[in-house]
Amino acid sequence: MAKELNKKALSILPLNRDSSLKALSLLDSAVRLDSNFFAAYWNMFSIKNSLGLYKETIPTLEHLQRIKPTNPDLPMFEGLMLERTGDSLNSKKYFNRSLTLFNAILDTLNQTNKNYNFTKLNQALCLILSGDESSGRQQLKTLAREPFAMEYLNKSRQEIIEWYMTGKE
Repeated sequence: MAKELNKKALSILPLNRDSSLKALSLLDSAVRLDSNFFAAYWNMFSIKNSLGLYKETIPTLEHLQRIKPTNPDLPMFEGLMLERTGDSLNSKKYFNRSLTLFNAILDTLNQTNKNYNFTKLNQALCLILSGDESSGRQQLKTLAREPFAMEYLNKSRQEIIEWYMTGKE
């Protein structure tokens, strides 16, 4: 039943404000039925973020982190949401948690692994977000042969936050 509610919520796409709120209601019902339904929580997060409901995304991200505690993207997104709500002090805690998780992943990846450079890129961006811009930019320079890394080299911290939040520059 939870999967059907998630599917129904997604069938409402493309979303406007009214349909987004209806989709959120369906997703809320889905996670009440299955509190470990990652996809439904992720869809809730995405819709709340698209509506600019940044404070409301934080409990959703907490649920996502409970389900997948080793996913480094989730605390990074929570840090971004806290930044958006003006809580820079607490955001740093989540960026640092994310860095710890990125470090643990990179300790297990061989440099020839197809995900290695992408993980290093995300780690570099998280370093910048956490306030260690010098280390983050140095790490981006080591990824210079990767076209996807170069586009971030000259972005300010705020531009990186905007990119994560909207996918736009």
